[in-house]
Amino acid sequence: MWSTLLIPCILVGSISVFKFIRLYETSEKHQQTLISLAYSRFDDFSEYGADEMKKKVRLLCWVMTSPKNHNLKAIHVKNTWGKRCNILVFMTTKPDPNLPYIILPVKDGRGQLWKTSQEALKYIYNHYLDSFDWILKADDDTLFFPENARYLLSRYDPKEPLWMGCKMKMLHTPVFLSGGAGYIFSKQAVKIFVEEAIKDNTYCYPEINDWADDLQIGKCFEKLQVKLIDTRDENALHRFLPLSPFFHLKPLENEEDRKSWWWSAAYYKDETYFGGDCCSNTTISFHYVSPEDQYLFYNVFYNIRPYGKQSLDNSESPPKPPPDETLTELQFLNKEARRSRLQSDINFIRNIFKKHKYDGQ
Repeated sequence: MWSTLLIPCILVGSISVFKFIRLYETSEKHQQTLISLAYSRFDDFSEYGADEMKKKVRLLCWVMTSPKNHNLKAIHVKNTWGKRCNILVFMTTKPDPNLPYIILPVKDGRGQLWKTSQEALKYIYNHYLDSFDWILKADDDTLFFPENARYLLSRYDPKEPLWMGCKMKMLHTPVFLSGGAGYIFSKQAVKIFVEEAIKDNTYCYPEINDWADDLQIGKCFEKLQVKLIDTRDENALHRFLPLSPFFHLKPLENEEDRKSWWWSAAYYKDETYFGGDCCSNTTISFHYVSPEDQYLFYNVFYNIRPYGKQSLDNSESPPKPPPDETLTELQFLNKEARRSRLQSDINFIRNIFKKHKYDGQ
C-alpha cells in the first residue's frame, strides 16, 4: 500500500530523483510539470481506483519489436509499464522465452512496417477479440501510462469504431497518428479493419508494404469512417507526445525545433508541445525513451510520492472533452496567452500577433 511509502525518507528520495531528471535546475516549471505528471489520477495514492478501472477498461498492449531489440528495449518495456496492461504481446519474427511474443510471417526491417501492422491486427482479431476492449499499439521505445489511457477511454464506447493518439497532418496526406507516440483502437475499429479493409484494397493498399504504417492506417481509417478522437484535455494540453519527455519539457528556445519534421507534420501548430505547460497531467505517452529512462520514469510516477500529498482531485470522471476544435490557430493561441506561460512562450505569441497585425498586449 502507498501508506507504507509515505514516510519522510521517501521525500528525500523523491527530491533526489527529481534533481536527476531535471533539465534546467533553475526552472520551477519543469519540476512542477514532472510533479503534476506523477500525480496522475489514482484514488488516494492507492491502487484501488486503477485496479477497478483495469477491470472495466480492458487494454491489450501490442508492442512492435525485432529480435535485435528483445534484450535492448523490449524486456524493459515488459518490466515497467507493460505489466500494467491487461494483456501484453510483443510482435516480432523470432521466439524469446523472456517475452510474451507473437511471431509474425514478415521480414524484419522498417520497410515491412505496414505489412507487420496488418499481420499483427489479423492475429489479434483471430486470437484475442473477446479478451479486450481497446488495443494500444506502441514501439519498443515508447513510454506509456496505461492507467491514464484507461481514464481517457472510460468516456468512450469500444463498440464504436474509434481511434486516438497524437494527430499529424502533412500537405498531401490524410490526418494520421504518430506511430512512435502510439495509438489506440477500439475493438470495433479492429473488426472493421480486418473484416473490410484488408480484404478490399480500395480502402488501403495491402500490397504496398514499405509505406509508413501510421500513414497507411490513417488512409484506411479515413475511408472506413473510423472516428478520430481529439485526445487533448480540457485545457488543450496534449496526452500523446511524439518525442521524449526531455524534449517536450524544456522551453522552445531554438527556432530550428520549429523546422523539424515533426513540427511540420504536427496537427496543432501551437506552443503547448513545449515547456512547463507542454503536457496534460493525465499524459498517456512519450516516444524515444531509453531503457534507463523507462525505469526512471516508472519509478518516479508509480513508486515515489511526496509526504503529505494524500489525495488527488478525482472530480473529473469521466474526463472533460478538449476545447472546440473549430477555433482558429490565432484564437487558440490568444486563449493560451492568457494563461501563465514562460516568457519565451509569451514573446512567441506576441510575434505571431504582430505578423497578423494584431495587438499582442
